[in-house]
Amino acid sequence: MKPEILLLHGALGAASSLDDLALELSKDRKVYQMNFPGHGGAAADGGFTLQSLTQALNDFIETHIKHPVEVFGYSMGGFVALNAAKNGSKWITKVYTLATKIIWD
Repeated sequence: MKPEILLLHGALGAASSLDDLALELSKDRKVYQMNFPGHGGAAADGGFTLQSLTQALNDFIETHIKHPVEVFGYSMGGFVALNAAKNGSKWITKVYTLATKIIWD
């Protein structure tokens, strides 16, 4: 069995946008999905800053997964995952990204 993985959607998206990927990956690993605040019906608690989204990611892992996990992030999801890892999140073992913009100017 491969390591567990958390899938993160992009801006204005929802966890459900990655359902097909989750189904495929779940053939040989446990897959988690989350909605960022204000996305996919989740309450917009904390706003939409990089810091608040990063905190939401760390809180989700701590509350629902309860151990370090690999993370795949699409677009904004990748940016948030990279930010969490860069800032020393104890919950992230590896980050994969797709279509993630690094410099927002």
